[in-house]
Amino acid sequence: MRVNWASLAARMLPRAQAQHDADLAGTALVLDRSGALYWPEEGLLVVSDLHLEKGSSFAVRGSLLPPYDTHDTLVRLGEAIVRYAPRIVVALGDNFHDNSGAERLAPQDRETLLGLQRGREWVWITGNHDPEPADGVGGTFAEELVIGTLWFRHKSAGGAFADESADHPFSSAEEGTTSPLPPPLAGEGRVGAFVSFTPPDAACAAPPSPAGEGDVLSGEISGHLHPVAVVAVRGVGVRRRCFVTDGARLVMPAFGAYAGGLNIRHSAFADVFGGVSVTAHVLGDERVFAIPADRCV
Repeated sequence: MRVNWASLAARMLPRAQAQHDADLAGTALVLDRSGALYWPEEGLLVVSDLHLEKGSSFAVRGSLLPPYDTHDTLVRLGEAIVRYAPRIVVALGDNFHDNSGAERLAPQDRETLLGLQRGREWVWITGNHDPEPADGVGGTFAEELVIGTLWFRHKSAGGAFADESADHPFSSAEEGTTSPLPPPLAGEGRVGAFVSFTPPDAACAAPPSPAGEGDVLSGEISGHLHPVAVVAVRGVGVRRRCFVTDGARLVMPAFGAYAGGLNIRHSAFADVFGGVSVTAHVLGDERVFAIPADRCV
């Protein structure tokens, strides 16, 4: 089904209703209630963990799910792109649910995806589910990306991660898998430095500066953990996807329609943030709510 983006824009929420301002290491960002992040100064939109073709991945293994997750995810991504008109889009890993996901894209979904890329730069960060670059999906592939003082990567460098949890229903690819990096984007359209280096150890050291840059990286934006917050409302626990941050590191919510979630009280988040107090920016139907993590259950 072809998406009419002009009609979509006309019926969307005004930007003021949908967004929530945040600061990451001195950088002003906008957290959108869709689960996307926008950096106004760079005209950059970030989404994480799209898990495109997760439904068809389950179907291959005999578990039949409604095959509409990719379409739904791309429509919601299109809404965010219409809302902010970014010049750069960064997809922060686990873009496809497995390495053959791009091959299973329906023709209309592939057309939609390529249409979203027209007139802008598009960077696919590889993840643990899709560690190899995919063919036929446009954009540029990299393991990590540095723009200014911000470091974009799939997994945080904050420490070890715990994927084995009943609250976190997707499996990891083999750890240590890497893919070759392309050269940096050339010319005036270059968006930043593509880098590949060994992450800092569990001591949570600051990530190193990219070659040729004088500024020390002061902020990290990652995905992978699919954070969700559970908040008590009138005695009932309400579970919603969320951004979670300590002001220097930020973990993105999963954007994919079929993506699961990991409670931010799980120890995996302590591994990332080192026990520092964090804030959950919880996605509501019409706005984002900032809630201290110690108020979540």
